[in-house]
Amino acid sequence: MHKRHRAPKRYTELKGLQVAVLGAGVEGTSSAKWLLRQGAEVTMCDRRDRKTLAPVIKELPAVTWRLGPSHAERLANFDLVVRTQSRPYLSPQIQRALRAGVQVTSMTKLFFERNPARTIGVTGTKGKGTTSSLIAKMLRAGGKRVWLGGNIGQSPLDFLSRVRPTDVVVLELSSYQLQDLKCSPDVAVVTNVTADHLDYHRSVREYRSAKRPLTKYQRRTGVAILNADDPSSRPFAKDPGRVRWFSTRQPADATLRDGWLVVRGRRILRADDLKLPGEHNRQNVLAAALAATEFGIGPRPIAKAAKDFRGQPYHLEYLGTKQGVRYFNDSYATNETAAIPAVASIDAPLVLIVGGQGKGLASDELAKTIAGKDVRGIVAIPPEGAAIVRTVRAAFRKANKPVPEIVTVGRKERIVPAARALARRGDTVLLSPAATSFGWFANYTERGRYFTEQVKRIRA
Repeated sequence: MHKRHRAPKRYTELKGLQVAVLGAGVEGTSSAKWLLRQGAEVTMCDRRDRKTLAPVIKELPAVTWRLGPSHAERLANFDLVVRTQSRPYLSPQIQRALRAGVQVTSMTKLFFERNPARTIGVTGTKGKGTTSSLIAKMLRAGGKRVWLGGNIGQSPLDFLSRVRPTDVVVLELSSYQLQDLKCSPDVAVVTNVTADHLDYHRSVREYRSAKRPLTKYQRRTGVAILNADDPSSRPFAKDPGRVRWFSTRQPADATLRDGWLVVRGRRILRADDLKLPGEHNRQNVLAAALAATEFGIGPRPIAKAAKDFRGQPYHLEYLGTKQGVRYFNDSYATNETAAIPAVASIDAPLVLIVGGQGKGLASDELAKTIAGKDVRGIVAIPPEGAAIVRTVRAAFRKANKPVPEIVTVGRKERIVPAARALARRGDTVLLSPAATSFGWFANYTERGRYFTEQVKRIRA
């Protein structure tokens, strides 16, 4: 490898550059393929071994591989480093590379630098996937050509070459993807900001500041759509863009009034017509509707898209009613912050499935929410399920309510049968784990897919 020269502020021509991609996951693989198409010489860096990565290595025969514990060392030898969500921006390896004068970029930054279309960026601790999907559906219902990507599972680099200046790009953006971004989307949506990813960020303060680039670099013509019911979202209002507020509890640009979702003074649809339960989903619809109106979409297509929306897969997704019992799949709830609104949204007697691997967040608030509901029973997945159950027991006793029946399952095949045994006709079974999936499942998607398949096997 040649001795690297000092990097300019931004590379526009990538041909012939020595590029390191940190992480061979979905994001890293997509970035590597795109870089190869631009003529870059790519080295993939990942802590896993060759045997584990065999399918990816086969998919990328034209790259050089650097694997094992020291995969992220000696980055100063490259012209450009592309970080993925597997490598925190404040990690020692990234910071050493920056001090050495190496340009560090990401899939998100590469896309923003080259995207010709107007962009809507959506972030938040919870609701960003649902809101992004709703925005895309509303825009399409109004006749727009729309691209949906980002943290939602579709790399925007995969469709960059097909984006036209007249299109609209909707990006779901995590704190990982936003942290070192130096530009902001035309329309920025912040659903809410609470504590999360403390296994990745050093503190709640760092996590919140990592999301700030969504609005920080907007021009005065930009629009920031913010949650008036969430105090942690208010700092985003200090940035240059015009602010639009949504709320289900107070007057706002988009609000809930007399049972109707009202956007800019115009009734859109009745809240009861939404298939998605819960106040948080009403907020998501209001935020999405505000974003759609910025592109000239009227009430009728907005209402149709919202009314037809059954939920993003594994985000409080309604799976149907089997033998008189409703089933909801909220596998995406990998922490208590995401699980709380899901639990709060269910009005029927509840059978709750919780647990998995922990993320370092307390479950006291979740336990309090569970104790406030009519809970028929709880299915606990180890190891985190035990910790959640302990706080739930204490919360029920504090509320002077009988502790519901609790079943701890020892293998994944027992999850749905245990829930079915606890549920009665008219009840709701909710998978909202408040923990990551690692152990029994590779990720929340695999866990969600498994739960959906098991529910489908129940006779109607």
